[in-house]
Amino acid sequence: WATALNVTALATVVTNLKNVTDAKLAETLKAYKDLYLPAILALSRLLPIESNFSFLTGENPAAVLVGVLIANGPFSRFCFWKYSSLLHNILLTSNFAAECYDREYNRLSTLQQALLLQIELISYSLEIVNPYSVVCGFLPPSAALRTEQCANEIASYFNIILNDFSSKLGAFVNLTSIELNASKQRLSVCWTAKIQSTFVEYQTLIPEIRNCSVTGPEL
Repeated sequence: WATALNVTALATVVTNLKNVTDAKLAETLKAYKDLYLPAILALSRLLPIESNFSFLTGENPAAVLVGVLIANGPFSRFCFWKYSSLLHNILLTSNFAAECYDREYNRLSTLQQALLLQIELISYSLEIVNPYSVVCGFLPPSAALRTEQCANEIASYFNIILNDFSSKLGAFVNLTSIELNASKQRLSVCWTAKIQSTFVEYQTLIPEIRNCSVTGPEL
């Protein structure tokens, strides 16, 4: 109908909107997947599986504890068994990578669902094009001279929709890039915070271990 009315503005914009439906939505979705999937793979390899701590001389709690055992003082064995299990438990419960990844996985999974829903909603919005593009062909004979004016008005409305789609599709991929980069930054911050927290926890044990080797069990 848009072509049959022989109004260039309407025929052009309907063709462009059809291109959004037939090609640009698929192109945008492909651009999203090409960006999202490799980024997720890179994020999964960002953090090390194992945590290796570097201590200054005399500040490694494990070395301090072994030193207490080697000293063979009256409380050495008691202190060793008390704090060796504690150090081990801290390490076992400090699954930094898993904790950080779980948080980001949930966030990115929700983002993916929202983005895919957005594409679906954009495609729904395009469903008004066909019925609206034919309305000018149903004007009564008394208003036949206004057919071209009607078609131009519809074309103006469709151009607004077309421009809106272009900005939405551009923002769609841009938002994905922004969120993936933010996720990378959050993973780094999460990892650093976890490492520092555990490091401080280890360091607080050193005076306790040394005090234990001197005073023994607390009564």
